[in-house]
Parts: sequence; structure tokens; C-alpha cells
Amino acid sequence: MTKVLVVDDEEVNIKLIEAMLNEEYEIITAQSGSEALNKITEDKPDRTFNTYQISS
Repeated sequence: MTKVLVVDDEEVNIKLIEAMLNEEYEIITAQSGSEALNKITEDKPDRTFNTYQISS
């Protein structure tokens, strides 16, 4: 199954995207850029889906 990393600082957006994609993809989530980098290293996702700008 294709792994997709969903990165967004808003939990509601993560849940929405996860609900739309979870039947076809293995979903990995992160709420910050640094967390996303860790997930990329650890989980090696095939694709990423992220917001344009994450607030500090």
C-alpha cells in the first residue's frame, strides 16, 4: 500500500484528508516541519500532502 505523509498544523485538516484517503493509502501524519522530516526519515513515505505554509 502506498504511504502518504499528510503535513498540516491544523488537526481538523489532517483528519479531513485522512478520512478521504485512508481506504486507498497508508496515512502518516505530522503537524510541523520538523516532525515531518522525522517521519520522512523513519517511515519513508511514497508521497507527501502538505500545506503551503505552516505557522511557527
